[in-house]
Amino acid sequence: MGGDRVIRLYRSNRTELLADQLAQLLAAPVAGPLDAEWVVVQGRGMAVWLAMQLARRHGVCAGLELVYPANLVRRLVEGLGTDRAERAQAWDGERLTWSLMSALGAVDDDAALAPLSGYLAGDEACRRRYALATRLADLLDHYTVYRSEMIRAWDRGEDEVAVRHGEAWQPVLWRRLVATLGDGHAAALEQELLSALASGTDRVVEGLVTRLPPRIAVFGLVSLPPMYLRVLAALSHHTEVHWFMPSPAVGYWADLVSKRTVARVRVRGAAPESIHLEEGHPLLVSCGRLAADTLDVMTQELEVMGIGEREPAGDLHRPSGVDSVLGRLQDDILEGRAGAHAGRPSDRSITIHACHGPMREVEVLHDQLLARLHGDDAIRPDEIVVMMADVDAYAPLVEAVFTRERDDDRFIPFSIADRAPRQDSPVVDAFQRVLALIGGRAKLSELLDLLALDPVGRRFGVTPSALDRLREWLGASGVRWGIDAAHRADHDQPPVHENTWRFGLERLLLGYAMPTGGRALFADRLPYDEVEGQDAVLLGRAVAFAERTFAVVRDLAAPRPVAAWRTDLLRVLDDLVAAPPEQAWQMQEIREAIAGMADAAASAGFDEPVGAEVIRRLVDRYLDDRGPARGFLRGGVTFC
Repeated sequence: MGGDRVIRLYRSNRTELLADQLAQLLAAPVAGPLDAEWVVVQGRGMAVWLAMQLARRHGVCAGLELVYPANLVRRLVEGLGTDRAERAQAWDGERLTWSLMSALGAVDDDAALAPLSGYLAGDEACRRRYALATRLADLLDHYTVYRSEMIRAWDRGEDEVAVRHGEAWQPVLWRRLVATLGDGHAAALEQELLSALASGTDRVVEGLVTRLPPRIAVFGLVSLPPMYLRVLAALSHHTEVHWFMPSPAVGYWADLVSKRTVARVRVRGAAPESIHLEEGHPLLVSCGRLAADTLDVMTQELEVMGIGEREPAGDLHRPSGVDSVLGRLQDDILEGRAGAHAGRPSDRSITIHACHGPMREVEVLHDQLLARLHGDDAIRPDEIVVMMADVDAYAPLVEAVFTRERDDDRFIPFSIADRAPRQDSPVVDAFQRVLALIGGRAKLSELLDLLALDPVGRRFGVTPSALDRLREWLGASGVRWGIDAAHRADHDQPPVHENTWRFGLERLLLGYAMPTGGRALFADRLPYDEVEGQDAVLLGRAVAFAERTFAVVRDLAAPRPVAAWRTDLLRVLDDLVAAPPEQAWQMQEIREAIAGMADAAASAGFDEPVGAEVIRRLVDRYLDDRGPARGFLRGGVTFC
């Protein structure tokens, strides 16, 4: 175990050098053969990359637990006892959202919450309440992590702390939540955890310390809230803490300022040197602000807690060693100098392409990557990462341009990460499209587009070629929108039966049962008699699909408690969606999301009726949160 109250820092401008240092550290085991090493990482992409790097260096990556900072703190809190773990669970994100839904439903009971009443009034009160509850859940969660002192002040009734004009309702609403959920929020548990680790005398604390690994590594984090910094600092008294920190510049650079700031000081008549202002590289100052803030806060927190820093590996910063515009720019940032460099015409290390649209951007990218892969650099596709501002917007364009047969000369292997579940899962996409029909107009195009999806077509046995015939029949029979006349009336339209789904389906069924050649009416309906023989099977499947879809469109439009939504959504999933065995996990993912949503509402005691739009958003959010990591570094170009 540790005990020297030191955080071991490894700083480098090369992430691969940090991976080398971590690999060397892990090569010397300090625990039992079955004990796992803990490595804290920022996100899924870094976790996958680091696991691959360690496997490349060691031949295998095993006995390693890659955890996020919040999960590390949660694990430590759970180690203090089941009571604290249960208190913390009450403040889980979704349970907090439902508790806020309940609290916001009673804002009229307290004059201090009057500013919220106006927003929550009106015909869309449920939708607005959910939108506000979701926003507030994220805000309060950030408060507990980034403003823990303010939250503890609110717990003590000190409302004036950090509350601006018009925000006096926030501490009042906060104390309502505490009264309902208890004091297991992150700010309170952080204080308990730090106090326990500082004393180290309680038997429970001693049990936690004995379960800690002999060392904890933090890899690749350039931004970390002060709460987690304090926890890591406290852990250094009981176990070794190794922090592998990317640092683009040598030395302490958190206090560097921009050229504009220096000029502003000179205009005011002060000398920058007199107040110790040092100008840094403009890119480092502007783009490295988040990392600089973390470095500054870490230095302050360690000093306050009396914890030192040590750099076991010495200076790991290395020059690029490449004579190019990019290499010289990296070296300038490393050394803290700024200057202009003239590039050679053949230097393509930094290129900018001005394109007229997103599609053209992807096409130009494909051409540029082909040139690099077929050039003299011998770069491999799995060494290329393409970062996009909006993955969901660009993903279809990337697939359209990059998807080719393997024997095509222009084929480039690729994968897309960070996608929304519906773009990566046909079953999830189909289910979300089903929910989008609730309360809608039941347009012919919408329902046929739904039936064209493989999970829905599979459920009803409708192939793409059969769908073309259905499209022709339904169009010719006059179907346009609306289930029937009453459904059209629900949408403030005249209750006309013609051109509804029932109107067209009745014509198709009559045409098969009693073809008249288009010359006779039956019950004011002209049979459509192009359906005959074995076509009856396809027509029957179309009727079954339509009837089950009608139940979704009309019957689920009314608000209902979340427990009732759980039953109805599971029924809809089984009625309208089917998956082959290799995609069965996607069906299970949806069932677990629905169950998680209902369980969170029940545990928060929320039993009010909820509308379909809110439920759609909830299901989408749960599926986004439960989506596994896919597409990261799978052997080709990674888009993320």
